[in-house]
Amino acid sequence: MGVAMPLKYLGGNEILVKLLGPIHGMLFVIYIAMLFLGVSKTWNKNAFVIGFIAAIVPGGPFWFESKLKAGNWSVD
Repeated sequence: MGVAMPLKYLGGNEILVKLLGPIHGMLFVIYIAMLFLGVSKTWNKNAFVIGFIAAIVPGGPFWFESKLKAGNWSVD
């Protein structure tokens, strides 16, 4: 992504954006679907909200995963 956007706006070449954009969008949809699945199985509702916000922040999903591994937001 750090190559595709500069190529589009500085070089006028949109091919990488057209290729990587849909892949990025599909990965986001899969991430949100997995959040729904996690909330329905083992996590509480706060996990979904925080996981969704983490999806918007660069590196947020990695932080969110570390919190899940630490045992936060589980339903007991």
